[in-house]
Amino acid sequence: MREPTECFYYKEEKWYYAGTYRASRMDDLTTQEWESLPTKTTQALIKEPLAGGKSVSPQNMYETGQLYAVGAL
Repeated sequence: MREPTECFYYKEEKWYYAGTYRASRMDDLTTQEWESLPTKTTQALIKEPLAGGKSVSPQNMYETGQLYAVGAL
């Protein structure tokens, strides 16, 4: 994803424009480094990319956190 991406979302039978997004690469963390991060930091790293920090279900937060913890993401 080197080029900006146009994003849309569908709600109540209508399409909405969400904006143009550009991906950015973070340094990779080992599973040990991830586990040593403060909870507030890991939650921010998980929640912000998922939905801009809005309307993220606890189940999605948990599952994404587990995937990061085992190095799958």
